[in-house]
Amino acid sequence: MTLSSIFITIFIVTLVILFANLLLGGVFDLALGLDSEIFNLTTTLCFMGVASFIGYILVNYTSFSTALILTLAALISLALTVILNIFVFIPLSKMESSTAFRLEDLQGEVGEVTLAILPDSVGELTVPTGLGTVTRTARSYDGSHIELGEQALIIEVKEHIFYVVKYDENFDSTKIKKSGGF
Repeated sequence: MTLSSIFITIFIVTLVILFANLLLGGVFDLALGLDSEIFNLTTTLCFMGVASFIGYILVNYTSFSTALILTLAALISLALTVILNIFVFIPLSKMESSTAFRLEDLQGEVGEVTLAILPDSVGELTVPTGLGTVTRTARSYDGSHIELGEQALIIEVKEHIFYVVKYDENFDSTKIKKSGGF
C-alpha cells in the first residue's frame, strides 16, 4: 500500500466516522470518553482528516521526503485544528447557553426516543420546546429498556445527558426515588 493510498484511506474513514457521530448525536464521544472541551472526537478526527488530506496533496504534488511530508502535514493540521477549535467548535458547543432555556429546564418534560435506550447503554431522546426540538443523548434512569418511538420522561440531566423513564398516560411519578431508579 502506497503512502498516497494510506492518506486517502485515513481521510475517507475519518469523514465516515465524523458524519456517523454527527448523525448519532455524539454517541461516539461519550462511548469513548472523548467529550472534554478541548480534546474530543470531533477535534481529533478533524486533525486526522486535515493531516491526511495535506499529506495526500504533498505526496502527489511535491518531491519532499516522507519525514518532511509527515511533519508538514502534522504541523499544518495542528494549526488549522486549533483555529477551528477556538473559532468554531468551542463556540458551537456553548450555543446552548445563548438559548432561552438550560437543559436542566427540561426535567419533567416528555420526549420521543429516537434511538433505543438499552439498560446498560445510551440512546437518544428528542424533546419539543418552544424554540424547536432538542435532541440529546439519553440513559435509562431505572435501568429499563425503552424502545424506539416510545415516550420517555426526563427525570434529571447530568453532564448533558438526559436520564429518563418510560412514560405513558398511566405513569405514576410517586414511584420514582430521587436517588435514582424505582
